[in-house]
Amino acid sequence: MLAELYGRVQEIEGFLGLESASNSPFKLAIAYFDSLESINAWRQDSEHIAAKNKARSTWLEDWQISICRIEDVYGKS
Repeated sequence: MLAELYGRVQEIEGFLGLESASNSPFKLAIAYFDSLESINAWRQDSEHIAAKNKARSTWLEDWQISICRIEDVYGKS
């Protein structure tokens, strides 16, 4: 499902990138956008909404969504 959503999120204007990681049972996916408008476009995407609902009802016992602003990035890349 992540692969399907990755293809879809790239179509959102302002999408900058995606990172994901899993260390069972912890899972993390981070999508980067250039504006709150872009974030809201992704939040309103019908396939994204369906995927979130399925994840909450099927795979995840606990979950949270955080919207953060990155002020600086440094270190080895």
